[in-house]
Amino acid sequence: MLPITATGSQELEALARDIAGCRLCDAYGLPVTHVAPLVQPRAATAELLLVGAQPDKADVKAGRALSGAAGRRLLEWLVIAGLGATPAEAAGRCRLTWLARCHLPGGRRLSQAAQNCYAFLEREIRLAPPAACVTLGPEPLAALFGFRGPLEHVVGRRWAEAEFGVELFRILPQGCPIVPLPSPTPASPWLRRPGNAQRLRRALRTLAGALSAPRQDAGPSPRSSQEEHGPGSD
Repeated sequence: MLPITATGSQELEALARDIAGCRLCDAYGLPVTHVAPLVQPRAATAELLLVGAQPDKADVKAGRALSGAAGRRLLEWLVIAGLGATPAEAAGRCRLTWLARCHLPGGRRLSQAAQNCYAFLEREIRLAPPAACVTLGPEPLAALFGFRGPLEHVVGRRWAEAEFGVELFRILPQGCPIVPLPSPTPASPWLRRPGNAQRLRRALRTLAGALSAPRQDAGPSPRSSQEEHGPGSD
């Protein structure tokens, strides 16, 4: 359920055991497939937190995070961003986690599963505070920061929680920058839309800088950007 293995800290290992024993979604009647912990090297010391919606089917089958087509594409992006010379090196600087720790076929009732798992994510971030957070697709932005606009309005720069209107009950460490990315799944149509490949390239260029110099100031909110530039603007 959680991408942390015995190579992590004792506290993270305990968290993984707690999640593995959780059956809250069963009590709510959610159609979840319970997932064993996925192998992920150096998860406890990783500086970059990647937050997706739920475990990828290929990763679940392989028992290893970032092993499917979506994971390979994501690692390619991280190499382009300068996080490592090879996918393995880039993977060593990252920890992948999800809103829902089990797999839901077709993502059905994901929001309820994410609510059930929210305390686990809070605990994980408290135990291993990231230097930067990357959201993958629209679901983490909506669940964690309340942003429900188009990805086009946020992909291409880094953000602070306050810029999304989060003033109380923040989940990230003080000053931790947020870098939104699209979902790396090959089925996503987002990259095929006009202008979005350029937005992705801009976002990848910010990643290395976000890790070396976390954003402290707050610029215009994504909602303000929508009002100024309109949907799909560059």
